[in-house]
Amino acid sequence: VCLTGAIYFTGGPYSPLVATYVIVIAVHSLLSNTAITIVMAGSIVLAFSTMMIGMATGILAATPVPGAPGTVPTLGYTFTAIGFCIFVVGVPAFFASATMRLLRAKERDLEQRTAELIQVNTQRGQFIASMTHELRTPIHGVQGLSDVIAAGVYGPVTEKQKEACASIKRSAQSLLGLVDDVLN
Repeated sequence: VCLTGAIYFTGGPYSPLVATYVIVIAVHSLLSNTAITIVMAGSIVLAFSTMMIGMATGILAATPVPGAPGTVPTLGYTFTAIGFCIFVVGVPAFFASATMRLLRAKERDLEQRTAELIQVNTQRGQFIASMTHELRTPIHGVQGLSDVIAAGVYGPVTEKQKEACASIKRSAQSLLGLVDDVLN
């Protein structure tokens, strides 16, 4: 409504401010959803149509076109035009800066969350490496000792002892597979 008023007072349908409707729709489409943008576009069409019908039926007086040959802008008109310019430029600038502040805040939040996820991933990697070492090393020791005993390094070995060493080695291998599955 304010923009349509500015358009009316600066030349009606010949006003250079008519193009500002595009800026308003662009700002609304960036800051809101499709439904609000459509409602705003409909409101703009309704306000402009009302102004045009009012001018055509004589309800609203025809306004002079600024800059028409032979017209000199008055001081009041000049200040009004400057005020409308400030309004037309200021509102989209305000909303654009608000959008940028919001985007920067979201960017900072995302950067913080990314840093947290990287730290958690690093800790997870350190935990897995530590657990791999702490759980696998004793199992390899049991396998190695069973091989050494079965080879007879500590003295003569009976067949039953060799079978027991083979059973120990199979059990250690099975336990090592379970550890690997858990760590994976």
